[in-house]
Amino acid sequence: MNAQLIDETYREHARAIQLSLKELSDILTDPDFTEIISEIRDLSLSFDKPFMFAVIGEVKSGKSSFINSLTGSDICAVDADICTDRVQQIVYSDEPFIEHLEKYLDLKGVHSEILKDISIVDTPGTDSIIAEHEDITKRFAPNSNVIFFVFPALNPHHSSSWEMLKIMKDQWSRNIIFIAAQADRCSEKELETGLKKIAEYAMEKGVASPVIFPTSSKWEQEGEVRKSGFQEIRNYISDTTRGGRHMLLKLKDRLDIAEILLDKVDEKLSKRFQILGRDRDLRMNISMLYESGLDNTQKEIEKIADRMNSVFERTSRDYTERLKSNLSTGNILRQALPFPKFRSTHHKVDRPFLEGLLREMNDELGESLAREAADNASFFIDGIKYRFSEIIREVEKARELYSRDAGDKALQAFINRREETLKDILNGLTEMSTDLSLLANLERHNPDIGDTVMKGGLIAAAGALLSLIAQGAIFDATGGALSAVGILGAGGIIIFKRSRMIRDFRKSLDETNKRFSAELQKRFQNKLELIFDDIRRQFEKMDNHIERESVFIKNASSLAGKKRNDFRKIQSIC
Repeated sequence: MNAQLIDETYREHARAIQLSLKELSDILTDPDFTEIISEIRDLSLSFDKPFMFAVIGEVKSGKSSFINSLTGSDICAVDADICTDRVQQIVYSDEPFIEHLEKYLDLKGVHSEILKDISIVDTPGTDSIIAEHEDITKRFAPNSNVIFFVFPALNPHHSSSWEMLKIMKDQWSRNIIFIAAQADRCSEKELETGLKKIAEYAMEKGVASPVIFPTSSKWEQEGEVRKSGFQEIRNYISDTTRGGRHMLLKLKDRLDIAEILLDKVDEKLSKRFQILGRDRDLRMNISMLYESGLDNTQKEIEKIADRMNSVFERTSRDYTERLKSNLSTGNILRQALPFPKFRSTHHKVDRPFLEGLLREMNDELGESLAREAADNASFFIDGIKYRFSEIIREVEKARELYSRDAGDKALQAFINRREETLKDILNGLTEMSTDLSLLANLERHNPDIGDTVMKGGLIAAAGALLSLIAQGAIFDATGGALSAVGILGAGGIIIFKRSRMIRDFRKSLDETNKRFSAELQKRFQNKLELIFDDIRRQFEKMDNHIERESVFIKNASSLAGKKRNDFRKIQSIC
C-alpha cells in the first residue's frame, strides 16, 4: 500500500471515528462523564495532529537534554537549577513561536527536520510537586503514539516514573520505548547493570519485550555520534514513519484508545445500573408498603363505619321501641276515652310528644356519634401515622445502606442526585407525618358528618309519622275533646294504622343510617385519598430519577456497543 493510499485510508477512517466519538460525547452529558468526555475530545483532536512522541521521566533525569540532542536544537533549558515546569508540545515551524494554551501547557514551534513528521511532548518530572503537571502529563500520554520513558542509566530506580509507566500500561497500553540517559556517567559494567534493571522493572510492569536505547547527550554534542545512541533512535523514528506506515500505526493506536474509553464508559454504566437496581428494589418495597397501607386503612374505614352504624342502630332501636310503646292499643284507647280523668297523660301521643321524642333522639345520636367519631378519628390518624412510619423507615434504611456508594468519586454526581432525591422524599414524608393541622382537620370534620345526614333523615322520619297522625284527626286545633264516637273512631284508625306508622318511621331511620354510613365512608375515603396521593407525589421524584437514569443507561449502553462494533470493523480492515 503506497503512502498516498495509506493517507486516504487514514483520513476516511479517521473521519468516521471522529463522528462516532462526537455521537458518544453528545449522549454522555452527565457530569460523571466529564473526564471521559475530555479524553474523547482529546482523542478526536489527535487524528489531525502530527504523529506524537511523549517524553516522560523524573526531574533531572535528562529529559530536556535528550530532546535537545534528538532535535538538534536548544529547545529546552538544561541549566543546573532549571527544570521543565510546563508541558510543552513541540511542533515543526519555519519560524519559532510559543503559544500559551493553558496554565501549564505551551505549544512551541521549532525549525527542526525531525519535527516535519512528528511532534514531541516534553513533560514536567513525574515527581513534580505541582498536581496540574501530572494531570496534563496523563492527558497527553494516552494521545501520544509512542512514549519515551527516560531514566538515568546510573540510577534507574525512580519510583514515580515506574508508577506512571504502570498507569500507562494498565490504562492505555501505550507503545513505550525506554531511554537510559546520561550513559557517559557510567562505566561499562554500571551501564550493563542499569540496562538490566530497566528491563527487569519494565517486565514487572507488564512490558513483555522492552526496547531500550542507552544515550548520552554529552557525547552527541561533542560529535561522538557513533556511541551517543541518538542515531539509533532517529532510525527507529524513521522506520516508524516511513512510507506512511506511521499513519496506519496511529490509526490502530487511536482505535485501541477508543476501545479503552468505551471500556471506561461501560464500567461506569455498569456501576450505575447496579445502583439503579437497588433503587428499583427500594421503589418496589415502597409500592408494596403503599398498597398494603392503603388496603389496611380502607379496611379500617369500613370498621369505623360499622362501629358508627352500631351506635346509630342501637339508638334508633331504643327510640322505635319507645314509640311502639306509646302507640300500643291500650294507650291509644285510654287517650280516646271521653272522660278526661280516665285519660293517661303520662303516655299521651300528640304532636309535642312526637317532636320531643325526635328531639331527644337527635340529641342522643349527636352526642353518641360525636364521641364515637372522635375516638375513631384518633384511631384513623394513628393508623395513617403508622403507615408513614413504615415508609419512612424503609427510606432511612435505604439511605444507610446506600451510604457505601458515597465514596465512589467516579459516580459522584449520580450518587449526589440520588441522595438529594431520597433526602427530599424523607423530609416530605416527615413533614406530612407531623402535620398537626391535617390531623386536626380530620377530627374537626368527623362530628359534623352525622349532624348533616341525620338532620335530613330525622326530619323525613318525623314528617312521615306526623303526617299519618294528622290523617287520623285525633285532636282538634285547641286540643279539646271531640265526641266519644269521633274519638273512638279516630282511635280505631290509629290502632289500625299503627304498624304502618312504626314501619315507616323505622324505614326512614334505616335510610338515614345508610346515607349516614355512605357519607361517613366517603369523607374518610376522601381524606385517605388526599393523604396517600401526597405520599405518591413524594415518590414521583424517585420515579422520575429511575426513569431518567434507565433511559440514559439504555441509550448510552446501546450507542457504546454500536460504536465498539464499528471501531472493530475498522480495526479489522487496517
